[in-house]
Amino acid sequence: MFLRWRLEGRVINFVNIHLFHDDDNLIALDKSHSKYGEHRRNALHHSLDRVSVYVNGTEPLFIFGDFNFRLEFSDVVKHIVGDLQVQELDKEDGRQIVFRSSIGDEGPILTVMRKSFILTQDDPFTKKYMELRKFDKEPDHFKELYELDVNFQPSYPFSENLKEGRKYMPKRCPAWCDRILMNEVALKLVEESPVEPEYNLVAQDICVGDHKPVYLLFDLAD
Repeated sequence: MFLRWRLEGRVINFVNIHLFHDDDNLIALDKSHSKYGEHRRNALHHSLDRVSVYVNGTEPLFIFGDFNFRLEFSDVVKHIVGDLQVQELDKEDGRQIVFRSSIGDEGPILTVMRKSFILTQDDPFTKKYMELRKFDKEPDHFKELYELDVNFQPSYPFSENLKEGRKYMPKRCPAWCDRILMNEVALKLVEESPVEPEYNLVAQDICVGDHKPVYLLFDLAD
């Protein structure tokens, strides 16, 4: 969705976007740069080309929504499991890749299936998520877009249990899917804000679904 607002004579452009998700954890695990990320890049480049017809280089443009950006999955798994033993199993409910401290150990540390990401040790996505920022590389493909520093935990996939506002569902590797990106003109608009801009998650302690929206708060300078 493309919106074009005029505020006190100033034109500001907005695009709300929803890109492709990772359908299969096992395919995403096969290599760092999965086909899903490639589909997202192509779709976003296409959207930017379409919007460029209406937005010239002197107008601010904010692009927000569920980009479905994912972490470099295989690298994240290596970071989490280290040198744990790996088993590939064929079960009735599908193929599994299991990481455990030893082959004879009955308790896996991490199990990855098509639609499951089950981590049984301490959750780095809620406690040490800044260590995982280095694996968030999909936005790097868009040098013409900017973003404020991301200092909040991954926005997806949160539990839909009303009592578990900060916990993740064991179906996907958590990632910063929900973002607010902008062109250079919009970034300057934010940086000129008379108050310190805020970029964070909405409803951090409350269940609002599997995604937590993000917000960007700033004032327009006179």
